[in-house]
Amino acid sequence: MNTVLNQINKEMDKVNNLEDLSDHSSIFQYFENFIDGFPALKSNFFLWMYLLRKRKSNFFYSNNLPFILNLEENDKNNLSKGFISYIHEDDINDYQSRIEDFLNHREIKVLNHEYRIKKKDGSVIYLEEKIIKKNNQEIITLNGFATDVTSYKKTLSALTHTIENQKEQIISRDKFLSILSHDLRAPFTSIIGFTEILINDNSLSEKERNEFLNYIQDSATNQLQFVNYILDWSNLKLGRIKLNLQKIGIADLIYNSISNLTGNSIRKNIEIKPQIDDSLYVKVDERLALQAITNLLGNSIKFTPEGGKIYIYSNRFNKDFIEIIIKDEGIGIPESHKAKLFNLDNLFTNKGTKGEKGTGIGLSLVKEIIEKHGGQIWFYSKENEGTEFHFTFPSVENIILVVVKDKNESERIEKLLNEHFGMFKGIYCNTAYKALEVFLENAPSLILLDPDLELMDATEFLHSINKIIPNFHNPIILLLNDSSEANKFETFGINKFITKPINYNKLGDMISDYVCVKN
Repeated sequence: MNTVLNQINKEMDKVNNLEDLSDHSSIFQYFENFIDGFPALKSNFFLWMYLLRKRKSNFFYSNNLPFILNLEENDKNNLSKGFISYIHEDDINDYQSRIEDFLNHREIKVLNHEYRIKKKDGSVIYLEEKIIKKNNQEIITLNGFATDVTSYKKTLSALTHTIENQKEQIISRDKFLSILSHDLRAPFTSIIGFTEILINDNSLSEKERNEFLNYIQDSATNQLQFVNYILDWSNLKLGRIKLNLQKIGIADLIYNSISNLTGNSIRKNIEIKPQIDDSLYVKVDERLALQAITNLLGNSIKFTPEGGKIYIYSNRFNKDFIEIIIKDEGIGIPESHKAKLFNLDNLFTNKGTKGEKGTGIGLSLVKEIIEKHGGQIWFYSKENEGTEFHFTFPSVENIILVVVKDKNESERIEKLLNEHFGMFKGIYCNTAYKALEVFLENAPSLILLDPDLELMDATEFLHSINKIIPNFHNPIILLLNDSSEANKFETFGINKFITKPINYNKLGDMISDYVCVKN
């Protein structure tokens, strides 16, 4: 580009009479010829010239400037006095100040600066510009050569951001390793001390020996859990653990977690009260998701006094995520600790209401697991009143399975779902065989079932599901010819039905009762 600038300056020097505007054509002709030789440069560089006189000023520009600014033919008139109106509003004052200062200092011949242009389509580009000033009697000529450096700026910004992140990670890593080395070493000092006493002191009573052995076992167990958490956390951070995503019912995860901690809750006489929507499914790595839920529930048990209650809720957070809430009546989290809760730079642990110990890293691991699934975690807490943790996991695609033989009826239901339940995908089957296949693959949020089917009827369809998934809980609305038909479905726990001819407004209300998202 310096070669081009040097040649343009030589062309400028050839101009004898700056008043004769036609003499400037050779300057732009050279530039246009150069651009034609390198078509890829057409969108990255442009030339302009500004002649300032007392009586009149003129602005000239290369043919590719309108192309760079995305201007249409009728917009080109806006360039008659320059392109200052396209300079970004945050840069315009600095731009004008620099140009004014440049003009007022006769001894300064060259100005190099950067600014942003806002194009006609609203996009923004960065320009790096060199302006050369020439004085001839009462005429001042500014010759500008602008280069689009947007790509360079974006790359530089990304690299700077990466470098800053790397610096922060190195600082955090060093701090974390310092804390980690202390936390790994500290318990062994006590363990070694107790084992030395057990080996060397023969005067210990049986009670004292058992106390020391229990302490050693507790410390070793706690330290093993700490090491396992560290390994899982680091493997997740480094991407060594690949998520084995599968469709799982929220109820299954919650009840498995409760089962894992039954002993803990019984020892403190704590009642766990789940209120779980059986129709909600998530797409998660079962082992990791269960680990996260168990850790949070375990914390609630740990910090809830004897005889307290813990509540677990689930609901649809939005069309893509399911929310789980674990709420306790525990001691709460002090304000001074809230900012540290998920921060590995400030590992800390408190004893539970019965002296239970912790590792201090469990919540950091939980956060990492949830975020690896694309979810979020947050909490509310007040001292002496309790804490509630909210977190989300990605939901399986929202599906309403429609099993109807009659084509017209199916089309009316499809219209209803499209108009009022747009966040749900309707899958339509006219046979129970096809419906069974869809059910097993998709775990629908709701089934609209017409018993009047061929080959396999509705009761056989439900028996088939029960054989594969005993005690399945997916909600079903029956589309019956007569209310008397409802009796034979009570054994399946189905008591929601509507009779034909179908009142579609009423059906919409019934669907809404289940999915709670009617528009």
